[in-house]
Amino acid sequence: MYDSADSKTPKTGETVSGTMSIDGAAYVSVNGTIAEVANGTYQIDLTAADTNGDVIVYRFTSAGADDTFVTLKTVA
Repeated sequence: MYDSADSKTPKTGETVSGTMSIDGAAYVSVNGTIAEVANGTYQIDLTAADTNGDVIVYRFTSAGADDTFVTLKTVA
């Protein structure tokens, strides 16, 4: 996560929320747990429900930080 003031300074100690859009559906909350690794880098432990689609767009947000989007294309 990066500080929204300059979009380059890592944001540490944030409470990060995640939503996902599976195959173009409306965004819903992710099921997995999000935790900070270090230095403003965060990880999510995805559940099977978080990856049950062909194209999944994840959106991660936190107060004062730029939103982060990750697009995942799965393979059958």
